[in-house]
Amino acid sequence: MELNTVWRVLRARWVTVLAALGVAVLLAAAVTALMPPRYTSTAKMYFSVRSSQSITELNEGTAFTESQMSSLADIATSPLVLDPVIQDLGLDTTATELARSVRTTVPEGTAILQIAATAPTAQGAADLANAVAKELSDAAATIFPDAADGGAAVRATIPTPGAVPTRPSVPNPAVNLVLGVVLGLLAGVVLALVRQARDTHVGDERDLAAVTDATVLASLGPAGKAAAPVFVRADPDGRRAESVRELRTNLHVLTAAAGTRSVVVTSATAGEGATTVAVNLAVALADTGASVLLVDADLRHPSAGRALGVEGSPGLSDALLGRARPEELARRWGDRPVDVLPAGRSAPNPSELLSSAAMAHLLAEAAGRYDMVVVDSPPVLTATDAAVLSTLTGGTLLVVATGRNRKVEMRQALERLDHVGARILGLVLNRVDAGRTGARPGERTPDVPAGRDDRATRPPAAARRTEPGAAAVPRTDRPGTTTPWAGNGTVPPARTTSPGAGDGAVPRASVTGRRPDAPGDA
Repeated sequence: MELNTVWRVLRARWVTVLAALGVAVLLAAAVTALMPPRYTSTAKMYFSVRSSQSITELNEGTAFTESQMSSLADIATSPLVLDPVIQDLGLDTTATELARSVRTTVPEGTAILQIAATAPTAQGAADLANAVAKELSDAAATIFPDAADGGAAVRATIPTPGAVPTRPSVPNPAVNLVLGVVLGLLAGVVLALVRQARDTHVGDERDLAAVTDATVLASLGPAGKAAAPVFVRADPDGRRAESVRELRTNLHVLTAAAGTRSVVVTSATAGEGATTVAVNLAVALADTGASVLLVDADLRHPSAGRALGVEGSPGLSDALLGRARPEELARRWGDRPVDVLPAGRSAPNPSELLSSAAMAHLLAEAAGRYDMVVVDSPPVLTATDAAVLSTLTGGTLLVVATGRNRKVEMRQALERLDHVGARILGLVLNRVDAGRTGARPGERTPDVPAGRDDRATRPPAAARRTEPGAAAVPRTDRPGTTTPWAGNGTVPPARTTSPGAGDGAVPRASVTGRRPDAPGDA
């Protein structure tokens, strides 16, 4: 795994790393608090050989002593020394057990032996270290042969007796804390990488690349809790609004090249934000001066009309059932108007209605009438509606919510659309955390020079081709005129908004529309 991939995973799963670090630090603190204290005292012994004062004898004696230091260190923890220590201190233990509490070291090139003794109390540690030093001194006098004068050949002194320690050697809070931090970070990194490897959700554009070759046309960041449903008007300078304008530009390029004027917006599963994308895309298209029709084709759970405050009956279902003409049902929204065809009253057979000849005729005529028709569709995997609608429009935009959509669901949705011959224009990543997008807004359209008005990518009205099966409709939709599709039922632009409503506010619908109660990322 490459270093930049690891860094990307850690940024995405920083909560996992932080949680592991926190647990490790808490465990280190608990161990420190619960571990019984142990004290360590160190006594230092010096060994020398009795000899004459000649240089040669002194050198030979020093070399002999140094050669015996490792042996003396082993003797210090033997029963020869520790059994008398147990008797002197009145300890209830054995020499083997007591040896675990005594550690000896010999600094290289010296005749010094350091005896470190550990005990539950500070005084006990000092007593044990000094007792071992005393008994080792006595043992050395009996082990080595006597000198020529009958005295001990090896002499032991204790220049530094074991002192009473002022703080325990175990536990060491600083060491435990550092160890907890290191182990916690290591565990967090490993856990984050394992979770990433086992995670089947779509996290970013790299995950999408493993599923499909379709192009990501835009990436939208997460919506705030109080986000307006039409954020391209409410927060036109925000990153999400800029991402929608990026999508608008890319869509212009694609539809101009293909000569299509209708697009269906859908997702693999519910709750990924397809309606939010459809509504804001329609409004962003209208902001360029294009004539736009937004069709709420989710007859099961309509939400596009509700987001714009024009929900309610009658609507699309009524037009398809022949209860009313479409031109009587479209409602105009906004200062730079978008015509909205709400879903209408509930119908028992949504799939049959959307796959009917009436629906095909309605979309074909609308494509001839408007610069762009945006169709908000139900999710692909919940019903056949999206697949049917994709065959009646010029292309499909598939919205993918990061962290929600699973790769297997993505594959299934693409397979269903491919099975009916749908044309996938591209993908829209939604709720992408900052720093996880593959490109910033405006970086995905290399063919459109920076700063160029994306209206330039739309061909002139006279040069545009109509959708398959659509009759050529003259452009007579100027103020004060009517068109064959709109007829006498054309609703004039709404002139009255709720008090205080600005460009980003949701105006009241011109026909029985209501302001949505709960804005969200539908």
